[in-house]
Amino acid sequence: MNIDVITLTDAQFALLSEDQIDKVRAAQIKKRALEEKLAEEKKKRKYALARAGIFRSCVYEKICEELTEAYDKKVTALREGLLFYLQFCAKPESAGGTSEPYADYSLSLQERVQVVKNYYENKYSSASERFTAFKADKTAPSYLGEYYSDVYDYFSQGL
Repeated sequence: MNIDVITLTDAQFALLSEDQIDKVRAAQIKKRALEEKLAEEKKKRKYALARAGIFRSCVYEKICEELTEAYDKKVTALREGLLFYLQFCAKPESAGGTSEPYADYSLSLQERVQVVKNYYENKYSSASERFTAFKADKTAPSYLGEYYSDVYDYFSQGL
């Protein structure tokens, strides 16, 4: 199953518990169902407009925009709910990592990103040391969630 409801690396998926993986899988199944429903609804509207003889007008484009907007809102809510769940159940003890001094699980994911960046930038003066230490960090993948790859890229660009 291709997981695209959230973005996690294979290593991060490996750190998830069975319950967390079930939640991710359930969210992905819901997202796929929403995609199928969107495609079916667009198809129905297209045929209805064709039967009415007005398919070539801009009406279909407007309908598609509205349907896609509603779909995007539902997927965003689904994604945010999943990220919220993963944010508060990702603890170092359950992820198999060790707790780092920066780890404050009450912070939002965006705040966590900034805290981790500040921690490594203040602790290591050399970009290569900073990147090496971040790669070796066992807590960061579960602590940062889907933002881990962004922070990884951020530190790798400084080399």
